[in-house]
Amino acid sequence: RILTALEARGYLQQAPDTQAYRLGLMLLRLGQQIGRKLDLYNIALPIITDIAAETREVVHLVVRHGDHASCVVHHGGGRMLQAYDQVGEPHLLHVGASPKLLLAFAPEEERARLLRRIVLRRFTAATITTVRELRKRLEEIRTQGYSVDEGHLEPAVRAVAAAAHTLGRRVVGGIQSS
Repeated sequence: RILTALEARGYLQQAPDTQAYRLGLMLLRLGQQIGRKLDLYNIALPIITDIAAETREVVHLVVRHGDHASCVVHHGGGRMLQAYDQVGEPHLLHVGASPKLLLAFAPEEERARLLRRIVLRRFTAATITTVRELRKRLEEIRTQGYSVDEGHLEPAVRAVAAAAHTLGRRVVGGIQSS
């Protein structure tokens, strides 16, 4: 009965050939509605749209959720080949321009806690795999005020991210172009 009710409301879909259930499109819609209610989303969307139009690159708004970073929204830039980040998909904090930026600007005690717990998984030859190297990179990001990723997650993908912050200068997201 529960599965039937969820399917009727669009939260689940049943595959006709296997009878297996998968997530329905209503969950995507629900996630987008939540994203639109975020003040950061509403403030950043016109900026992201303008940057994407001007650069013809994909622009992402990324926020941190605990030990991970997630894309809240992305806007395509119009090129044929582009790197898209899935909205809501969790990303490790040591790879990607925005995740590293968010880790770099986390409050000092929180950053120290995250660095004690972080697992530095290798994705490419360029991936940062030692805490010492990551600490050095985070210091560089804090000094220069932006983050660059040069193939740390995908060999051919380069990205740059700048901080989205409150009037009090607390970093609440990263705006990334790749």
